[in-house]
Amino acid sequence: RQAIALLPNTHPPWFLYVIFWDHYTNGRYEEALATALKIDLEDYFWTHYTRAIAYVRLGRMLDAEASVARLNDLIPGFSIEVAEAIVRKYSDDEAVTAQTMDALRLAGVPETPPPPPRPAIAVLPFANLSGDSGQDFFADGITEELTAALARFQALRVTARTSTLPYRDRGEDVRA
Repeated sequence: RQAIALLPNTHPPWFLYVIFWDHYTNGRYEEALATALKIDLEDYFWTHYTRAIAYVRLGRMLDAEASVARLNDLIPGFSIEVAEAIVRKYSDDEAVTAQTMDALRLAGVPETPPPPPRPAIAVLPFANLSGDSGQDFFADGITEELTAALARFQALRVTARTSTLPYRDRGEDVRA
């Protein structure tokens, strides 16, 4: 506070986090929020974290959810697990950590990050280029075997063969 008082217009914005935590840990949530809103580091985790927990303590849930949405923009998959890992790097105060995690829960932050989306793949029917229509079964067999082999990988979502079968005789480029 002394540094800010001595140099009111030249201190870095992160100085205000110290004042925020003083207000927040002493239950002065209006002052904590007013301080958090002065911090103009919009691409910084702590800016939206402090705003979210102050909004929750003031019952401003829509504002808290908006701050959490911004946290998700900054840290895709933001969760309580992720927040705790970050907070524990800077604080060993278990009570404050627990209180802020509870606030984040109330703002809708999930306990763990969502699982990453599984990539999807479709095996398009192989074309019989031999000119012998009796060999169509061979091209279909290759398609079926490749589809079955890829389906064994749980990390992939494989489109069913029946869904790709209509493309067999179209003769068009389906990449477009």
